[in-house]
Amino acid sequence: MHFIYIVLIYRNYEQVSTNKVPYKVPYFNGGFMIHRLQFGDILQVKSGKKAGRWYCKAKIPAEYRDAYKDSQATAWLGSGSLADAQALLPAVKEKEQQKFLDKVAKYDPLIVAAERLYDALFSNSDDITGRKLPVSQWHPAPISKQELTNLKRFTRDPSTERTEFNRIVQTLRNEVFKVLHAEYDTGLVAKVSDASFSATKGIMLDMDASAVSKEKALDTLDAVATNADIGLELSAPRYANWRPLGWLAQLRSQLLSEGHTETQIRSIISIMYASGSPQSTYDAINKRDHINDAYKEFVDQHDQKLGTKIVTGKSYSDAMSEWALRQDNPELGVKRLKTRGEYINSQNIFLEVFGDLDVSEITKAHGEEFIEYLESKKKAANGTITKHLSGVRAPLARAVHLNWIADDPLFGLKVAKRGVAKKKTERWNVADIQRLLQQSLPKDIRMLFQILICTGFRLEEGAALEWKDIKVSPSGVRYFDLFDINKKLKTEHAQRHVPIHHQLYPFLTEYGAGKDNEGQLFSFKRDKDGKCVKAATKALDPYIKAARFDNGVFVKHLKTHGLRGTFTTACYSAGVNDSMRRTLGGWRQLGDDKTYLHTDLDAENEMLQKINFDHICCD
Repeated sequence: MHFIYIVLIYRNYEQVSTNKVPYKVPYFNGGFMIHRLQFGDILQVKSGKKAGRWYCKAKIPAEYRDAYKDSQATAWLGSGSLADAQALLPAVKEKEQQKFLDKVAKYDPLIVAAERLYDALFSNSDDITGRKLPVSQWHPAPISKQELTNLKRFTRDPSTERTEFNRIVQTLRNEVFKVLHAEYDTGLVAKVSDASFSATKGIMLDMDASAVSKEKALDTLDAVATNADIGLELSAPRYANWRPLGWLAQLRSQLLSEGHTETQIRSIISIMYASGSPQSTYDAINKRDHINDAYKEFVDQHDQKLGTKIVTGKSYSDAMSEWALRQDNPELGVKRLKTRGEYINSQNIFLEVFGDLDVSEITKAHGEEFIEYLESKKKAANGTITKHLSGVRAPLARAVHLNWIADDPLFGLKVAKRGVAKKKTERWNVADIQRLLQQSLPKDIRMLFQILICTGFRLEEGAALEWKDIKVSPSGVRYFDLFDINKKLKTEHAQRHVPIHHQLYPFLTEYGAGKDNEGQLFSFKRDKDGKCVKAATKALDPYIKAARFDNGVFVKHLKTHGLRGTFTTACYSAGVNDSMRRTLGGWRQLGDDKTYLHTDLDAENEMLQKINFDHICCD
């Protein structure tokens, strides 16, 4: 049973990690604005410059026309066939709806925040079976969504409008309190044991899947296990009293339809609780987080409307300065200089986009807008967006530590599937390597490529090699020693000994002939962190790009890092087992036995020499 729980949790993690929030102000469970645009029939322009183009229109409600700067929204659908226009319609309508939402959010953000909170409280929610269960079946809404429009009629003077405004605000507050403090006896619920997580890991490792997939699964399970211990992230108290009422209500309804009495139903549910079956699902926990986040934004907009929002007097640049001061203390586990420079660059971009905001005024909406800016203006890929957000959030985390703000306002931003689509990096085959090495390459560039092909080194590892790293073991095995304490390697697993293949060694000997064989093998300039990967990338890049083409015809998107995948594939084909491949490649070991694995240079050398590297001889 525990294994099933863990698998369900893991599947939910996977789903959550790939969920893209579609709006600047996030919406959940299919929520929509009070005034959603209603588009009419598809029409075609009959004359003029736009003749032949398809379109449809939607009226903008009168109260929003000043903000929208028009009385209608037009969705243009191209000049193809009617079928083409109909196919484009959903995406184009959503784009126009997005424009409308953005402008309305700026026009009356309190209503937007109120509706988001309403949806979080009362819209459909996933139950434990994965089906949609209307919250109204178990927690009826005391107000309708339409009533939220009365929030825009706020006045400071005593009036029926002000009374109505206060009623709606207080009703939403009351409902938040009721739902977030639902009674739940945690003492009757079984905890998923560490042994269960270990057993699940073992099962996943035995499955027929790639090493990358297994590693991703294990990383996710590690996160689940950690969260199970601390109560999910740093906000554990928020989850202490939650229970997913929805699926219990559905179970009760089902049991009643089957003829069970109320007494029998209570007995069945009591037995389930005693057995630990009704664990809070991650849908329920995420639901609670949605409510918390929506409520925080609602209160923030309400306080701004009333003029009671507290401003800390500390700006984002102040937080940047405090963060930078902390980076000067080496005892605090600070970022390396390259990463620090990247973070500062991201922070400066944030300042350029929004100005020097008070840290208390920064909201999740700013994070969404920042992502959109990176997508549209910088054409940033997903990984780049993630790095920029990490840099922007660093001063905010420092502001939290200094008690300037209670929480990081950008925590929980979803970036999965955001950004320009990343080009897939292909693995190299023999023909690709031959195209590369048949170019007129400088001696040092050719040597570095040959080393990367025969070792699976990361570029930063190969480019930083020194002559003293080439050693011979007592048993006569020639190998590269990556244990040098001065090396700036990616992870602790990167420290390793890698045998030198017999087909590579003659090229090394020839390359070193006439040299003093001291210092670096290659003369790439090191950066502030002592790494030379940036200079090496710049030097290798023209030849990598040329290898992507064969007689002017594009073949595949090759990158230096793809040689690592080619190397590990060659190891697999030669019969090298998984743990040895991971050792040779500098990856962390998988499985519960990883602490008992000991490297054996002689055995590694014996297996590595079985690989055929004839293709590095191309001239």
